[in-house]
Amino acid sequence: MEIKTFFNDPGNADNYYLFKYKASINAVPSYEVSDDKFYQGNEFFGFYTNEDIGSNDTLDITIYGISKRYYEYMNKLILISVGSGGPFSTPPATVRGNIINQTHPDNYALGYFNLSETDIRNYVIQ
Repeated sequence: MEIKTFFNDPGNADNYYLFKYKASINAVPSYEVSDDKFYQGNEFFGFYTNEDIGSNDTLDITIYGISKRYYEYMNKLILISVGSGGPFSTPPATVRGNIINQTHPDNYALGYFNLSETDIRNYVIQ
C-alpha cells in the first residue's frame, strides 16, 4: 500500500517539514523529514508505504512545520536509526540536541525542545 499526503508549500520562505505516520497495525510510528528546496511554493507530497496495511486499518498522518535546526537534528536521528542496523545498535556518532544541563554542561541531556505548527489527518484505508 502506498499513500501520498499532498500539501501546499508557501513560497515566501524556506520551510522544513517532519512527517509522522502511525499505522494501527504498527506499534511504532515512522518519521520522514523534508525541506522545500526542490518544490518551493508548490504542491508536494509526503510518501508512506507499508506492505502489511490493508482495508479498514487506520493511518494517523501528522505534518509538522519545523525549524532548520530541528530538521537537521531529526534528519541525523532518522539516518542513524535506519542505517545502523536497528534501534538498539550503537550509533556511529552522538547526536546532540538543544537541551543543556545547566549544572554539568559536559553531561548533556538527550532530546530536543521544539514547537511546531501541525496538521493531523486520520485516514481509514479503503
